[in-house]
Amino acid sequence: MNPTSIYGKAAELEELRQLLSKHRSFLLYGPAGVGKTLLLKRLAGEVREILYCGESSSSQTVFRTLASELIGKKNRHVVTACGKSGLNAIKGKSAVSLRGMVTGALRGGDYLIVLDHVHSPAQGGCRILAADVL
Repeated sequence: MNPTSIYGKAAELEELRQLLSKHRSFLLYGPAGVGKTLLLKRLAGEVREILYCGESSSSQTVFRTLASELIGKKNRHVVTACGKSGLNAIKGKSAVSLRGMVTGALRGGDYLIVLDHVHSPAQGGCRILAADVL
């Protein structure tokens, strides 16, 4: 058994890989419980450029999660902005500060952003993958 496959979802996983290779935004939606989040998390583990945000209830939550993901990927811009405090520095930053830090990091890299459990449509110039749009 291939450790990167998900039982019964190989075709869907390959289709998502193909969508990613086109470097275009897309929306992944469907009924609750069909495996959208499972597929996206699997892809996030495979594709280094993916920044996965599992909760997008507020912009501050999104930017805080993205900053944490960028630290995990050793993004120079975010690591420098946070200094030695790293993840602890993110907790104390304002929404405006987080937004500026993340936006600066995104300009300097080629990232794919996955917003899961989206409550309202996202806008902007980033390629966005989303699951569970409400």
